[in-house]
Amino acid sequence: MGIEPGQNIEVNKQPGGKLTLQPAQKTGKIADFFGMLAGKTTKVATLEEIEKAAQDGWAGLVDL
Repeated sequence: MGIEPGQNIEVNKQPGGKLTLQPAQKTGKIADFFGMLAGKTTKVATLEEIEKAAQDGWAGLVDL
């Protein structure tokens, strides 16, 4: 089903009373991402590193 232990799920009621489960979709705004690491590191990231971090974050591959 693609659901991992501890992951949030969505429960949807279907016609006839049947329930379906699926992993909950993360929601957010790109504006919430900006400044997230400010003051937490002295590392200077390349554009490629920033793009990779953004992709991983939006894909849910990192814990925030």
